[in-house]
Amino acid sequence: MSGCRLIVLIFVGILTGSTDLYAQVNGAVTHGVQLPVERITDIDSARALEVNPAALGFVDGFDVWLQYTEQLNGSADGFGVFGALGLLGPFRLGADFQYLRDGVLKGGIGLAWSPSRMLSIAGSWHGFGGDDWRLTDLHTFDVGAIVRPTDWLSVGAVVHDLGSPVVAGRTVPRVYDVGVAFRPGTWRFGFGFEAQIAENNGDLDLTGHLVATPVDGLRLGLGATVTPRGDEVTTAFSALVGVDWSLLSVETGVYVSLDSHNVAEFGGFSTSLGVTNQPRLSIHRSDNVWVKLTLGNFSEPPQRGFLGPDRPTQLGLVRYLERLIADPHVGGVVVRVDGYSPSWAQAQEVRKLLGELRSAGKKVVVWFDQIDTKAYYTISEADRIVVDPAGGMWLVGLSSSVMFYEELLSKIGIEAQFIRFGRYKSYPESFTERMASKEVEEVRNSVLDALFSEVVRGISHGRKKSAEQVLSLIDDGPYTSAMAVEAGLVDKAAFADELTDVVSELAGEKVAPLDRYVPDDEGWEMWSELPRIAVVTVSGSIVDGESFEVPFLGDRYVGAKTVIAMLEQAERDPLVKAIVLRIDSPGGSAVGSDHMHRKIQKLQAIKPVVVSMGGVAASGGYYIAAPAKRIFAESGTITGSIGIFTGKFSAAGLFGWLGVHQDLWKRGKNADLFAVDRPWTPEQVTLLTNRLEFYYNAFLKVVADGRKLTVEQVDAVAQGRVWVGAQAVERNLVDEIGGLVDAIRYAKKEGGLEPGEPFRLVHLPRRSWLDSLKDALIPKLPILTEVGAPWDYAGGDQPDPHALDTWAAMAPVIRHKIGALSALLPYAAGEPLFLVPYTLDIR
Repeated sequence: MSGCRLIVLIFVGILTGSTDLYAQVNGAVTHGVQLPVERITDIDSARALEVNPAALGFVDGFDVWLQYTEQLNGSADGFGVFGALGLLGPFRLGADFQYLRDGVLKGGIGLAWSPSRMLSIAGSWHGFGGDDWRLTDLHTFDVGAIVRPTDWLSVGAVVHDLGSPVVAGRTVPRVYDVGVAFRPGTWRFGFGFEAQIAENNGDLDLTGHLVATPVDGLRLGLGATVTPRGDEVTTAFSALVGVDWSLLSVETGVYVSLDSHNVAEFGGFSTSLGVTNQPRLSIHRSDNVWVKLTLGNFSEPPQRGFLGPDRPTQLGLVRYLERLIADPHVGGVVVRVDGYSPSWAQAQEVRKLLGELRSAGKKVVVWFDQIDTKAYYTISEADRIVVDPAGGMWLVGLSSSVMFYEELLSKIGIEAQFIRFGRYKSYPESFTERMASKEVEEVRNSVLDALFSEVVRGISHGRKKSAEQVLSLIDDGPYTSAMAVEAGLVDKAAFADELTDVVSELAGEKVAPLDRYVPDDEGWEMWSELPRIAVVTVSGSIVDGESFEVPFLGDRYVGAKTVIAMLEQAERDPLVKAIVLRIDSPGGSAVGSDHMHRKIQKLQAIKPVVVSMGGVAASGGYYIAAPAKRIFAESGTITGSIGIFTGKFSAAGLFGWLGVHQDLWKRGKNADLFAVDRPWTPEQVTLLTNRLEFYYNAFLKVVADGRKLTVEQVDAVAQGRVWVGAQAVERNLVDEIGGLVDAIRYAKKEGGLEPGEPFRLVHLPRRSWLDSLKDALIPKLPILTEVGAPWDYAGGDQPDPHALDTWAAMAPVIRHKIGALSALLPYAAGEPLFLVPYTLDIR
């Protein structure tokens, strides 16, 4: 039996008896414009406000519909405008305005609460006016709910006219409507039943419907309502055809009634137009779509802009590129480089995906006006590289520098005292030495060699040149646009508004790249919640508390308390099948690192935790990665730095020169351990060294346990030594070269998801616009509220508020001018730190 005949037989079996679907007796006075195949269980659009406001809860973003219905009996015809908008968190707002029969006006609002795609509860209010005096000042209230425990079942209930309003001396009865809908095996076909009963007289309407999406973008529906009234039974039928094209939808419907004598009558028609920002499967897409993409600054953690759009993230970028790769309709991508300054890991992630675009048969065109070595390496795989005629290339190679402040500190009478474990733990040397040690030189040269070799290899492969040619070109840089074209580093010089011609030439036909393109996504058609992979971002220096940013400077600190709360959120969510920990941190507080490590270690026994290392995941950043099931890093990721240090600054000389004297009273031999007016004694140095050794050995043990190595094996590659990702793989500190996409794919498999199974990514931390407003108006400065300046907090003494006011004014300038010192500002003097050299920046 064919599928069509089966559907017809099911439909005939459902539809026995008769009523007027579009002129429902129950609630007819307050009913607005009629919708074709009206149902309370699954009309997930703004028009749900007329049928069941709970369905508003499944509208994401915004949704606007224009609905026109004309019926021969005039009972439910008119014109309506419906809108829905996602608000804060789980709330959705709906509103409508309708011009109905006989000049009646109807308008209302609805609010839905939907904590997940499995549940929505809502209420709505409508007011009436217009030419019919009986409806003047009429107000009605509806409440509804929808539960979707699985992807094949939706149960809905709604109470219409909850307040039983009075019209022309007669009470409008409450109407109770319950329904159930099924989608057996696929979202493309469904059917359902509803029962509607009036409170005062028990009148009952029975409804059945069939809906189908035989091909992408084409929706079909059939509905029938049976109305038994004594000996009279009437039946009303409706049918709809809907077409979705990108973000636009068009529907048309017809109505037919059948009276108790089996006399059929054409009842009317309806038409509607919808616009949404929700992705829809389109009935038609071109097979050679070109998409525009801008490479700018991409944040690691999600950041909601205050009074502006959310800031783009690296995760969003790589996921979008991944979807473009898989989309058969995409023919090419036009990439505009605009202030692109990624980390090395971010650059390598994007470079690989641009290469995968080409491997998938799609073309890549890149345009820029100015570009540096790292950004050029990123895009060098493109089919065509175009430079602005007035632009140029800063292709000059890589460099790294360290600043030393010991001589300056000596001149002003400040002595830096540091204790460290790990001969490569070079951070303190910026304050204790006047030039780089051989260990610093060894590490810097090793990292530079590794990254520079990759740059040469990448450019050589992308531009089809030998390594010797690339080395010569780098030594001849920088380049003007004309010089770059002549050297073969770019293919053409052209202005941005001339790119269409470049693209059309490459595509072989006239092409206009799209500013906005939404790839197909069947996940939006699902009823129930999809399984989730949580991406928890650890970005910034680690502190033991809550995360914060320093306003205006952009310095970001990630708090152990904040990260643990996110991990617990992912742990509690039954839909989260695995967790990807994205680490982009040079480390920081040893205590904060240990707190996060312990939580990850415990969580690993419940759900798989996979680590994706960003630009840097070193020292404390590596400490929290160690217990993960698998660690991914790009070849240019800065990692390792397994070591620890602590220290303080003594201003005894400065105080003496200024004529400042401080009296101190203490109880306890070492109560003045961190006094700012005196250096450590040899006994105190020994005391702190012993304490610090405990932390270093604990670090080695954590790595050994997590990586299944001996402590001796870890110590051999530790000592505070920094490695790039490729070197770390060779030393068993990292499992695999790969980026965020690779880590997510692995997490899917470990979480039990089948290949190709739809899923959702949850990117944490999620920040509301209220958080952004609070941070903008009330900056959280830990140097003011928690620990003070490193040299201002001595033992149990509280910071002097006047000193802190002065420090607050000085801090931004010092942070900008003295980078290595500014990294210490959130930490108390003597606090054990797992921190990579702050100035390890390869450009």
